[in-house]
Amino acid sequence: MEMDSIDTGLQKPSEDVYSTINQPQGRRAGQGAHLSTAPAMEMDSIYTGLQKPSEDVYSTVNQTQDRREGQGVPPVKSSSRSSVTIALGAAVCVLLLAVIGMGIAILQCWNQISELNNANQQFKNNLSNADQLCKNDLMKIPCDMEVAISLDPSTAHPLLLVSRDRKQVVLGRKQQVIPDNPQRFNYWAGVVSREGFTSGRHFWEVLVENGHAWRLGVTTASSKRKKDFLWNPKHGYWTVLQNNDYFAALTETPFTVPHIKMLRKVGLYLDYENGCLSFYNMEIPSHIYSFNDTFTEKLYPVFYAVDNTSLVIADPVCTEYYKTLLPELG
Repeated sequence: MEMDSIDTGLQKPSEDVYSTINQPQGRRAGQGAHLSTAPAMEMDSIYTGLQKPSEDVYSTVNQTQDRREGQGVPPVKSSSRSSVTIALGAAVCVLLLAVIGMGIAILQCWNQISELNNANQQFKNNLSNADQLCKNDLMKIPCDMEVAISLDPSTAHPLLLVSRDRKQVVLGRKQQVIPDNPQRFNYWAGVVSREGFTSGRHFWEVLVENGHAWRLGVTTASSKRKKDFLWNPKHGYWTVLQNNDYFAALTETPFTVPHIKMLRKVGLYLDYENGCLSFYNMEIPSHIYSFNDTFTEKLYPVFYAVDNTSLVIADPVCTEYYKTLLPELG
């Protein structure tokens, strides 16, 4: 009997086993899910997921891009273009500043040139007026305008040699031992005349021998004589100078007179009241230059000689000589 029971247990499963197997199957059938369609539905879900990313994926990518842009991290190509644009802009700005600076400099230079031209034209006009005044007066020169002047040795620089007749001066080679005084030159090789003028019209002539470097004109009684100083009207000197072929009027800014060769005879005409001092080349004859100023002190003819130049005061010649010698003054 025991063997029969065992065989029976093997041949026929118990109802509990069948019920256990059928219950899951029944639950599937009750839910309306067929075994044959379930795998297809699962595959469709997989394909759909591959073809269309979820909204979460898109939002994540967009948020990442927004963060990159918000942090100022542009793409590589945009960064390169921005750098080139900035560099070009800076170069253009520098170029514009350079052009503006050059324009300002040119404008300033132009203004200075205009001012110089105006000043030069005004100077020429004043000089022309002074020349005409002096020429008209010189044309009517009578004998009493010609003055006899002589040099004052007490004012001569120790290197200058003054002739006994006090009509000639030349630079020596050895400095003389002579008394000093406030009127004596001790730097420039100058000497003034004994005669001075506080009014009237006066004319004198100077001969230049071996002339290479000299100065002629007038100076005031109170002008500086010691040490170095500028020979110009500001310091009480109205003079011209010649150094070989260079000829200039010693104004505050020396005025070069062109086309003046080595002079041999120089005429000086002083009109004190009209503030006129003129210089003439007595060989051609021709007018050289005129100062036009206001004189308030006593004026003395002044002489300066270096480089073996000898200056000789000519004797007055009271004839019609000067009128015929200077026909253009009419």
